Amino acid sequence: MDHAAEPVAQPAAPPSSGLGARIGMLAVAGGFVAANGHFSQPLLPAMAHDFGVPAAAMGVLPAVTQLGLAVGLLTVLPLYDLFERRRTIVATLVLLAIAAAVQSTSHSLAALWGTAFLVGLGCCAAQLMTPYAALLAPKGREGQASSLVLSGVLTGVLLSRVVAGLVEQTIGWRYLYAGSSLCILLIAIVLAKTGTPSMPAQRTGYRSLMRSMGALIGAMPRLRRHALNGALTMGALMAFWATYAGHLLAQFQMNPLQTGLIGLVGVAGAAGASVAGGWVDKGRYRHAQLIAALLMLAGYALLWQSHASIALFCAGVLLIDLGGGLSHAGNQSSAFALDPAARGRINSVYMVSYFLGGAVSVSISTLLFATAGWSAVCGYAAVLALLLLGMELVRPVATLPRTDG
Repeated sequence: MDHAAEPVAQPAAPPSSGLGARIGMLAVAGGFVAANGHFSQPLLPAMAHDFGVPAAAMGVLPAVTQLGLAVGLLTVLPLYDLFERRRTIVATLVLLAIAAAVQSTSHSLAALWGTAFLVGLGCCAAQLMTPYAALLAPKGREGQASSLVLSGVLTGVLLSRVVAGLVEQTIGWRYLYAGSSLCILLIAIVLAKTGTPSMPAQRTGYRSLMRSMGALIGAMPRLRRHALNGALTMGALMAFWATYAGHLLAQFQMNPLQTGLIGLVGVAGAAGASVAGGWVDKGRYRHAQLIAALLMLAGYALLWQSHASIALFCAGVLLIDLGGGLSHAGNQSSAFALDPAARGRINSVYMVSYFLGGAVSVSISTLLFATAGWSAVCGYAAVLALLLLGMELVRPVATLPRTDG
């Protein structure tokens, strides 16, 4: 199994009071990058009007972007272990900047969908930044650094819909993508000039690299567990996000703008992610996982009882997102520590599982909401959180071998 080495020269440690400006820059950059994958969701009616097509036809656009992201998680993230890391991130950022620029000038559906796929592919740059942040961090603070970047990514996703809606109401959606393209290009230039070079010591072919991902899965019980935990976490979160708008409309007669503002409570997820890595660095992964599962259980209990109280509903959203961010960042940071030389492939395995867990849960929860209502969705998500809790209580991750054999 091929492994890539750590950087040939460790960067100077950031000041003791913080992780340094470069880690903060990566967190902000990750938010900008991730937002591009979600800008289109509130823009679909305006885009459909511009292209003269039914809204249902334009509804394919977010799915195309997510398809590009899924392909990138599987095929682009492993490149972190194959090529010089800084250049890999910069190249992916340039791809995203070009795709966003072309999308802002697209005048045919074929061009729009093609660039949407490339936007999703380019958004993988955010997931390349999380292991890179761990690489730049001083020893013993790798988890804190990667979780800080993940916090920025989650914040970017959360704010993307609000920003997109505001820009569309003022200057139009094309200017949003054009402006985003310029911002991403600027980020690429800054990273190219200030980032630390990191060349893998052992070079291999792409085919061998992809084959080694299967070997990593087979050889690392803890990686398999982290991947499963990630799938359950994303599944529990997406059960809510896939159905909450319909519930708010039916129960509280909320319009899309009000629904979007309620969704801002989800900023708690970024707060949870920002602290999880520090806990992992201090050997408290189990604490993070147990607390995360309990928070999500409590959150869904409140959501189940929130039929007549919007305050209770918001409290439930805050708890499930806080728990979800804590679990996701804790699992990712702990997985990175398994083999620093294989962080790109480890991140690919983890994020593909995380993505698939959410995709499957969207289908299940949507069906449950349509056939059995909101209470069934809350019960289903609570079962996923119970599985997270039960597995860590019965057999903690720390009791699993790091590698088999």
